[in-house]
Order: sequence, then structure tokens, then C-alpha cells
Amino acid sequence: MASLVPTYIPTPNRDILASSSIVVLGRMITDRKNPESQVPASTLDPPDASEIQEGEKIDWETTSDQLRSGKIGLWFKCLQFVIGGQVSSSKLKSMAEQHKFKTLETKYFLPENDPQYLKKAVSDAGIQGYFKATGIRKPVYMIVGLKTGRKASVSRRVEANIVPEGPAVTLGPGGEWKATDKRDIKYKGSSDYIFVYKLLMFKPKKKEELGASTKTVTRGAVFGIPEDVLEEAKTRNEFQDED
Repeated sequence: MASLVPTYIPTPNRDILASSSIVVLGRMITDRKNPESQVPASTLDPPDASEIQEGEKIDWETTSDQLRSGKIGLWFKCLQFVIGGQVSSSKLKSMAEQHKFKTLETKYFLPENDPQYLKKAVSDAGIQGYFKATGIRKPVYMIVGLKTGRKASVSRRVEANIVPEGPAVTLGPGGEWKATDKRDIKYKGSSDYIFVYKLLMFKPKKKEELGASTKTVTRGAVFGIPEDVLEEAKTRNEFQDED
């Protein structure tokens, strides 16, 4: 059985609202880890409504076991966010995180099926300018899929061995990390936010008019495999990450 590769990347925080005018389908960005890093001076060319595939799941949740299947990267990113990035991944003992949504909405499109759309996107003056400004070395990324959580509740528990070189790490009013400490974070009720996103990479090619090759981004992705296939793969350890 071929290795299974998730394609949806967790957003760096829970503050990118569902109503965002930046994180939308068709947006071109410069940093795969930051969906709000739009390419300067680029023009948004949203896909036609008829090209967008939509779906939703009711009373959806993900557990720490599922996150663990995506390797330590997502856990560590959450830990750094919680304590300000002052701990190495080797100090992490355990982390359990659970997201619950009344509704998880998915929207995506397949620009690979429309060569004219891809050509128009890469020919944009802002994209061409970015390629030239970076010496035709850095790619850009198009947002091609979004999963939005509505009516969310989240709980997270972190346990780590932390020996900071400087002062104790401050966690906000009344909170500090000791050499070994635990931290619980919970909230019920939230503005609807974008939970994960999917990207198509455009790697520039050198020629008179700069073109680009395309590839779906899998590095850092955790979600996107159907649940029944996911459960089977977890038992076989059939996950891989992009180099």
C-alpha cells in the first residue's frame, strides 16, 4: 500500500477568522507556514464559484492521537506558542490537544485542472516581480483548500522538562514554568476560525517570461486523509513527510 501523505497544514494560531479577506482561495503567499503572507502587489484571482468543492462535517473533533500521527511538529509548534518559544523539542514530555467543532466546513478547488488559470496566476505582475526580486530562487504558494471550524471548543495539556538559560519563562499573569511543569488551556466558545489550509507550490523557472512548476505542499501537513483510511494507516505507520 502506498504511503499516505496529509495535505492540510494547521494555521499558526486560532486568530485567523473565517471572515478573513486575506486567507482565501486563490491567494498567493510567500511563506507556507504563514497563510497571511500575501505576495506584495499581487492581485487576487479567486476561482469561479462553480470550481469550488464544498463539504461539511457535524460534531467533528480531533484527538491527540491523531495529531501524534502527524509527528511532533504540530505539538511543538503549539508548545512554542504557549510558552513563547523558549524550549527545545527534546524537552517536551507530552502534549494532548483536542479540538471540537459543531461544524467543520471544507472548501477547495483544483487549479491543476485549468492550465489557463495557472498561467494567469503566475503571469501576475506581483508574482513576476517577486520571482525577480528573489533571484528566481524562492517559490510562492497558492491557497487551494481551507477547513473552517465553527462553534469551537479546545482543550490542551502540556508537560515538559524545561531548564531555561535565563529567567523563568513567563506564561502571563500568575503563571511560570518550573523545571518540570504542566499547563492546561481550555476554552469553550470562539469566533469561527480557519483551522487548516492546503497549498499549491509554484517553483519559478528561468526563461524569458518566468513560468513555474507546481506541486502540492505536504511538509508540515497533518490533516486531509479520510478517517477510515487514516485509522488503517495509523496501525501500519504509513505516514511520510515531504523532504
